[in-house]
This record gives sequence, structure tokens and C-alpha cells, in this order.
Amino acid sequence: MIRTILSLIILFVTIFPAKIYSAGKKESIAVLDFKLKNISPDAGNIVRNRIEYNLFQTRKFNILERNRIDIISKEKRLSEGDSKSIENAFQAGKLLPADYVITGDITFKEKIYVNIVLMDTSNGTIVHSFGKTYQTETALIEDADRIASLISEEILFDREFDRDKEEFNLSSNFFLNMGASYIPSAGKLSEYADNGYMITLDAGVRNVLINGIRMGFQCGYAHFYTLEQIDYISIAPFQYTVAYEMQPYRKYFINSGVGFGTARVSIKKKRNVMTEFEACGLLFIELKYHIKSDLAFIMQANHYILFENDGNVDFTAFGGGFETLF
Repeated sequence: MIRTILSLIILFVTIFPAKIYSAGKKESIAVLDFKLKNISPDAGNIVRNRIEYNLFQTRKFNILERNRIDIISKEKRLSEGDSKSIENAFQAGKLLPADYVITGDITFKEKIYVNIVLMDTSNGTIVHSFGKTYQTETALIEDADRIASLISEEILFDREFDRDKEEFNLSSNFFLNMGASYIPSAGKLSEYADNGYMITLDAGVRNVLINGIRMGFQCGYAHFYTLEQIDYISIAPFQYTVAYEMQPYRKYFINSGVGFGTARVSIKKKRNVMTEFEACGLLFIELKYHIKSDLAFIMQANHYILFENDGNVDFTAFGGGFETLF
């Protein structure tokens, strides 16, 4: 069991860096001049500059040069604000060429109204729109960095989740995750041990038969810091797991489920080692945040129950880890 776990850890460690550091194509972005009405050109330029700077700082995009954009903009008459302005922005993005185009208008009429749109030039759809009102130009300028951050976040999200703004589909249905947990002293186990640690590996398939159902296997190794009369206690569970995956918001997922299987229990007292297999159950919940569409950070709680004739032994492990889809 331990050799199997170590082999899977080596496999995970091999895959994990590749997921993080794999170099993808940098999308090109064109930030067009905003249509200004009763607004100073300085305010419009500051907002545009902050958007460009924020996107550049992510180091994940190619920001097209101003001169190149301005030439195309004049040819397509993007500043006229007619009914074809969005269509012209789309055509300009194709000519530059750019993967995304950012355009919009800033109008003063008792208040300052800002409307900015982010367009995907691959299909001409508006990926995101930002609208807000300000009392003064100063307030608009002070909020420029936040506007830029929101736009940058939308582009990154749109790219990682395959431009599907309704379903936010992940990249694959096969998963592999590794976690490390702390086991506090509790219940019957506290008679023999103070606390412990645990490592787990899970593998399986998402969306089995219906969306949201996950089925797989979990293997783990738990080591307990024992009291004086016992040298050590180790428990290595192997579980068949079934879970339901929910997506409350964008990159956040919640998995809750159960497991059924067996566990190898080893107890060493002086020079004697007692080893036996016992029936084992599992209740678990995981909170996942997807760094990428194929890589997530996990916070988890696993509650194990060992079924014994003289009374069940249970313990809970709290920890975190990473999940990769492949």
C-alpha cells in the first residue's frame, strides 16, 4: 500500500509542475480609444493607460502598440459612435489582428457614465461589459485601477474556461489529487494517540452518467503520534468513493461524498507488530478553487470510521492539496 502511494505521489509531482508552468499562447489585446462626451481627453487617456498597464503587468497578454491601433481605428471610424461602432471594433480587431478588443464610452450628463465592453474577436461576442456612474472625473480616475483589474480578471477567466460563460466547463473529466492533512486527537482513538498526519491520493472520473457525479478511488496513509505504551499506529485506508460536485460560483466547486472499503491497521507495541484489515467507511467534503481549468487548490475534511466488533473507531483529518484534470 505504501509503495503504491509513493508511486502515485511521484506521478503527481511529475504532472503538477507541468500543469503550472506549461506555456500557453499569449492572447493579443487591443485597447481602443473611448468615445468621450463632455469629458476631458486626459481622463479618458488615464483610464485607457491604466487598463493597458494592468494587463501588461499580468505578463499573460500581448498588448498591441498604440500607433498600430490608432491607424486602424481611424480607418474604421471607431470614434464616431454610430450604430456600427461595435461592428467596427470587431472588424478592427480582425485587421490588427487581436484576440480581444476593449472599447467603450465615457459620458458626462449631470454624472459621469462609464460603459466599457470586452469583445472576443473570434466570434464577435461581447464577453463582458462594465458600467458605472461617478460624480466627478477625479473619482473616475481614482477608480481606474479597479476597472482595469476587473477587465483583466474577466479575460483570464474567459480564456481558462473555454469562453463558455454559462457552464464554465473544466478541461477534462479525469481527475487526480493529492492532499496532506492533520488529525486531531478525538474519540476512542485519543486513548492511544495524541494526534497525527495523513496523506491521500484520489483518482477517478467526473460527470459519470449525469453531470456532477464523481466516482473514483482513494488510498491514504495515516500515522499517529502514540502514547508511551504503544510505539506507533498506522492506518492505510483504500476506498471506493462517490461524490456530487456543485459549482456555487465560477471557479469555486464543492464536492461532498462517501466512501466504502477497507483499511490496513498496524499497531506496534514493543517488538510486536499487529496488522489486520478492517472494514472502513468515509464521509468527506472538499472546497476547490480552480487556478486553471485543469488545476485546482483543495481544502478538505475526511472523516473515517473503522468498524470493529468491540466498538467503532473514527478519526477526522483536516487539510489541503491540489487536483489536476487530465
